[in-house]
Amino acid sequence: MHPFAEALRDRRDFQLWRVEASSVFFVGGFGVKARWVDPEEYQAASPDVVAEGAAALVAELNEQKHHADRLAAAKHLLDVKDDVKRVDVVHLDKLGVDFRVERGGKKDDPLIVEEFRVAYRLPPKSVDDAKSEVNKLLQEAWEEDNGLTFDGNYQHKPHVFKYAQSDDDNDD
Repeated sequence: MHPFAEALRDRRDFQLWRVEASSVFFVGGFGVKARWVDPEEYQAASPDVVAEGAAALVAELNEQKHHADRLAAAKHLLDVKDDVKRVDVVHLDKLGVDFRVERGGKKDDPLIVEEFRVAYRLPPKSVDDAKSEVNKLLQEAWEEDNGLTFDGNYQHKPHVFKYAQSDDDNDD
């Protein structure tokens, strides 16, 4: 029992309840990753081994020194080549890394914001493994950007899923 609850346990109006979920609606961010999850699957899930260091790694990847790496990732991993203004890493976990790409935004060209999930090729067992997997993805994009492709290395791209895009309809 939580230490704060210990003090309440002896009160007459205190009750301890056990809740067993019959359904689970998981919201993994502003609605774009929300979905129903099987309760047994949810109960059997294990903690994300990357969670503890994810925020620090995201901050590091968004530093200015990685700007060119993120642009190369947009071009070669995400296949976003037109008028890219900004690329940020917004999240990472044990399954992959999420990128947000902003493009357009000129006078008659609305700003379009897209979010992508890139799966790791190998599942990480630690934050250091996740960092290594992200570095491999960025290295591959850098090599392609610099014309350093090697036979067979780039035939099997990592799985990329575009899960959000801003509304680019300007007919207001």
